[in-house]
Amino acid sequence: MRTTIAMLLGVLAAAAYVPAQAQESGAVVVEEVIAKINADIITRSQFNEIFAPLDRELAIRLSGEQLDAERAQQKGLIFNMLINRSVVKQRAREGGIGFPERVFTERVEEIKRQIGAMSDEDFRRALNDQGMTWEQFREQFAYQYYIQVLFGNEVGRDLYQSESRVQSYYEENIERYREPERMRLSQIVLPYASEAEKQQAGLQAQAAIERLAAGDEFGEVYRAVTPDVPEDADGDIGYIDPKAFRKDLVDKIMALEEGAQTDVIDTGSALLIIKLTERREAETISLEKIKDRVLMDMQQETYNREIAKYITRLKQRSLINIMAKEFEGLYEETFYEGEMR
Repeated sequence: MRTTIAMLLGVLAAAAYVPAQAQESGAVVVEEVIAKINADIITRSQFNEIFAPLDRELAIRLSGEQLDAERAQQKGLIFNMLINRSVVKQRAREGGIGFPERVFTERVEEIKRQIGAMSDEDFRRALNDQGMTWEQFREQFAYQYYIQVLFGNEVGRDLYQSESRVQSYYEENIERYREPERMRLSQIVLPYASEAEKQQAGLQAQAAIERLAAGDEFGEVYRAVTPDVPEDADGDIGYIDPKAFRKDLVDKIMALEEGAQTDVIDTGSALLIIKLTERREAETISLEKIKDRVLMDMQQETYNREIAKYITRLKQRSLINIMAKEFEGLYEETFYEGEMR
């Protein structure tokens, strides 16, 4: 939570806006409060810091009713996530639970080893590739740490699951263990916000298409038109479920042969060139291959259920006021993001 929040704890619950910073000229910059949880607040800028980059990504790959539905869903998820984090952080403060920097540093080093990041700068780039800032990662990790400590101290359930239920659980949740058809894609994205920027992006996109037609590697062209990317970046975005894209993009991608790319696609906010690297057919993974994963899923499901109950109890004991009209109706008392898949 930003330091400005601590300065604003004394605001009246009826205030929709509060001063965030006074300038020498006497002008006041206002910060909109969208929710008040006990003595803490959630601001519009906190919400937008998470929602805005996601919204830009959604606008590139979705459109129309599909885009509106996904925006509404993500808006609710983020709003409820911020409320959860507020009540958990407050409970940790009440219990005198701090966030040890050593634990965070050790976790960062562990992840760096796992992804082959050699420095903090490499790690920050990896986070940015996932649409997350260093501060957001730290906040998320702290939230998870507080939950684990609080849950262990105040609930302490035994979450052991017998292996005798593995077969029946696997059969009951067979769709979870079915790999959908997936396509591995690379993309060149040239965003624009004005007609002049669109014309410039169009020139870059056409030059990229000509280079690709002449036989240049997709990654080489990607690096040439994409600023501030690592030397080995090639535009790869991994395996994607076709349903994650809007229909007009899916139709163009599905028509591609492996190794081919689309012409320039205008999404309304960016020009895209998409390459199909590999196509994988849908398949169901046998229990023999994933028995350990199924057992872990059973244990995680129990853990999520108990954590959700615990957070719901925290919220029931809290005074939660929704301050912005557009967020009315989005609050879910039983929401817990650990249940999202």
